[in-house]
This record gives sequence, structure tokens and C-alpha cells, in this order.
Amino acid sequence: MTEPTITCPSCKTQIKLTESLAAPLIEATRKQYEQQLAQKDANIAQREAAIVGEGGHCSGGRRKAWR
Repeated sequence: MTEPTITCPSCKTQIKLTESLAAPLIEATRKQYEQQLAQKDANIAQREAAIVGEGGHCSGGRRKAWR
């Protein structure tokens, strides 16, 4: 079964509808993913800076009992 196509009126090139419809969606999804990843990286860097500012010690963490 062949994919549906349209013909460009200027150059007569056959364009697959699946590609022409999917490209904007793929691009939008990629940009959203990159923005989320950048925000996550910024949050991690902020937390690391806060930990370093505290001297690298965590408060309220689990302590192992020594016998």
C-alpha cells in the first residue's frame, strides 16, 4: 500500500502527507523536550550549589549505627 501524497503546484514534487503532517509535531515535541531537559539541568545545578554552600553535609540523613 502506498502512502498518500500531494503534488507541489510549483515544482511538481510528490510530498508524502505523513512527513508533511508529522514534521511540525516532531519539531514541537523536540523543543518541549529540550526545554524540560534544560530546566531539569538548571534545577540540579541549583541544588548542587546549595549543597556546596552548606559545606557538603546533608542534614537529617540516615546514620549507620556502629557497634
